[in-house]
Amino acid sequence: LLGVFVCGWICPFGLFQDLLGRIPTPKFTMPAWTGYFRFAILGLLVLAIPYWFGEGHPLFFCRLCPAGALEAAYPNTIASAMAGGPIVWPTTAKTVVFVVFLLLALFTWRPWCTAFCPLGAIYSLCNSFSFIFVRVHPETCSDCGLCESACRYGGGPRQRAKDLQCIRCLDCTGCKNVTVSSVFGRSRSAKVAENGGEQIEPNDA
Repeated sequence: LLGVFVCGWICPFGLFQDLLGRIPTPKFTMPAWTGYFRFAILGLLVLAIPYWFGEGHPLFFCRLCPAGALEAAYPNTIASAMAGGPIVWPTTAKTVVFVVFLLLALFTWRPWCTAFCPLGAIYSLCNSFSFIFVRVHPETCSDCGLCESACRYGGGPRQRAKDLQCIRCLDCTGCKNVTVSSVFGRSRSAKVAENGGEQIEPNDA
């Protein structure tokens, strides 16, 4: 019902990456095609590996997920140590992946969310049915480029090629011609279409 709005506003690992991204370091933008990596990880590490080899396989997604390391593995280790129980550290592979993405988050915005998270891949497939989406109003847009410059992931809300990387952070709505809309408020869009204006569908933004 919310699509990738969940990624932009609810995901705790996304918040952690945002905080790291605010550290002043040189930033680069990941290419738009890297958004497809999420689907490869979803198909291979989440579905195929455990189906064919079982959950004990070292490449099973949950054994590598950096979000799981931050939100479960390390907190559980600390809690067990404080309670006097056994200390079971995450695997070396999981720790390495976690550290790599911590370092990446210093130099590019939300690398895990935009290019590798399989849950984000599922959410992005729901964008066409989401109740909430970003809409550009062509009848008032002057091509000033404000929404593109506000987008930390490259391209802005009007470029469909960047759609896989969009996490609905809503930074682009700083432009008055870009708004957050819902499926319950399409009357404005219908009027635009009747007047000959360009209509951008929810999954185009």
